Amino acid sequence: MAYRHGMDQLPFRTLSSPLTDEMLAPLPESCQWVQFSSLPTPGDLYRIAGLLERHPQAGLRAYSGYDGSIRDLRFLSDFPRLRRFQIDVYELQNLDGLERLPDESMSSGSARPVAGSVWTGWPGSGNCDRCTWPSTPEGSRSSPN
Repeated sequence: MAYRHGMDQLPFRTLSSPLTDEMLAPLPESCQWVQFSSLPTPGDLYRIAGLLERHPQAGLRAYSGYDGSIRDLRFLSDFPRLRRFQIDVYELQNLDGLERLPDESMSSGSARPVAGSVWTGWPGSGNCDRCTWPSTPEGSRSSPN
């Protein structure tokens, strides 16, 4: 079954809860990312993880989070075999959940912690010479490394 409206030709598939069978249809080889902008339900996260396990060429992207549902990365516990991950969420409360991914699976888009300062890079990634960590509300520097 092809994804409707010619979406099967795009390099990404956008999902939202509640998931439909059509959204979970096999991914074409051209699909590089499965993405969502609002945190799916726990059951839907499990189903998305299954889709990505069947299609290891595709990564997971969480973006925008304008509804405030993506506040941390704990949902990554549902993706134990995820090979690629990108986060483009404007405000994150913390990086909880990130430690569950292998270093090579991560890339950053844009993210800003609620505390204020912009940060890039990932703890434990081996490239934290490029990382800048936000100041805490008390004014001290903190790093999750």
